[in-house]
Amino acid sequence: MLMVAFSLALLTQWENQRFGRVRAFLNSGQKTSHVIQAFRSLNLHPAPRSTILLLLRENPFQNKWNPFFIASLVWNDHSLRIWQDGKQQLKPEQLAKIDYIVSVGEFQAKVIRAPHIIRSD
Repeated sequence: MLMVAFSLALLTQWENQRFGRVRAFLNSGQKTSHVIQAFRSLNLHPAPRSTILLLLRENPFQNKWNPFFIASLVWNDHSLRIWQDGKQQLKPEQLAKIDYIVSVGEFQAKVIRAPHIIRSD
């Protein structure tokens, strides 16, 4: 029994090294931390029941929904409607009613439109 457990542990270690899984998991954690910091650096507190559109400059994750999940966790308001560009098909009337548009990258986020920002165009 001990020999089987040792063999299984050795095989698992070899597979992890071969496929670089540990490094991939650590890199994913760093990317997540960077995106969280980018959202926090905005110091944005959307009003309840607001609509938010996330525009991705680049997506460092294999799972394309990660920025959406991170935004949901950072703002922690279940009344917010968060949409991610390219994931949902938004109608022009829905786009016109969006309260906040946020451009997101791994290291930086920027508010493009917000109710309190007066645009000069």
